[in-house]
Amino acid sequence: MSIFVYFNYMLSVSKKKGVICDLKCEFNTNFTAFFAANKSKVFNYGTNVNLTCSDKTWNEILYVIWNIYFRDHSCKITFSSSGEAGENSCRDGMSLQNTSSAQSYLYIPNFSTDDVGMYKCESVYRGGRENYNINVSITVAPKISAWLEYDGSKTVAVCRAEQGNPAANISWSPAENKSVMSINPSDGFFNVESRLSEEEFPENLTCIISHQLWNQDKTLVPDRSKMKKVFFLQSFPLKTTIPSAPPFT
Repeated sequence: MSIFVYFNYMLSVSKKKGVICDLKCEFNTNFTAFFAANKSKVFNYGTNVNLTCSDKTWNEILYVIWNIYFRDHSCKITFSSSGEAGENSCRDGMSLQNTSSAQSYLYIPNFSTDDVGMYKCESVYRGGRENYNINVSITVAPKISAWLEYDGSKTVAVCRAEQGNPAANISWSPAENKSVMSINPSDGFFNVESRLSEEEFPENLTCIISHQLWNQDKTLVPDRSKMKKVFFLQSFPLKTTIPSAPPFT
């Protein structure tokens, strides 16, 4: 986390006549502190999230502005103690709320991949100002599966963990040899696949999958009764005959 603290003496900010305040309303003080920080937050899929911009209460706050930048759009939420109507262009229930002790926070219900992004907030209160850039990401458990494939010459055991974040870990038991894993990020999520050829695994082969969200590892046994047959189409060069042009007469 990066932190910047500044102290400004004899600061006086006033709203000039005829100039729109845009929520940055006038205040006068002899000592003003400015605090800025960069943060990273990770939340689990489907949880309700509270993000704070300041520990000040509503009575102390002059205004709060949240500018939120998602992958394909942005939105804004504001509050002002001057009595001006606040702005909220965000969707899916995102809103400014307060705790029982009257502290402001940004509420994000049912956190999903659509809520991942950069959250920038500015809070001005009597005696100071705070700015935060919060990089918000998500933790998602992967979808898991295991099966056997037969391509006509050999049998392969396959174990897969799809659409997870961060990437899952896959191992085999009681196989001693480690298989090659391919990790491919897709839209911020990871697909992990592990394959063992027939000579590497015994009859009682088990796939073990671990992930940050799980308290215990998941185990899968490739089902021999549901073996997938993989066919490879052999391509042949296309022979084309071009008719000869008729002779000139």
